[in-house]
Amino acid sequence: MTEKGLENKLSKEVKDLPIKLSNHQDKRVVGALLAEMAQAHGSKWLSLQKMYEPMLYGLSKDPEAVRYAEAWMDYQLEAFGFFNKESWSKVKAHLRNLSERD
Repeated sequence: MTEKGLENKLSKEVKDLPIKLSNHQDKRVVGALLAEMAQAHGSKWLSLQKMYEPMLYGLSKDPEAVRYAEAWMDYQLEAFGFFNKESWSKVKAHLRNLSERD
């Protein structure tokens, strides 16, 4: 829902859902959101809507959220076979680069 191609196709409630999730008490939920956003932001084929970029940069500075984001990527690979280890390694590297931004 944070992908650029969906910008004008979502209701306000759906557009606000990532914002609500980013403030969730369970950091595993925040980490999963962060993983999905980092994947879209760092992809050649996907892109992240501009409105979510500040949230992505902010969440990437939270070490606990980053740890859970990486755990979510590992889980997707192991449980669902989504993508491969190399693809997720690139997303993880992109996430680490985001966390180092000012």
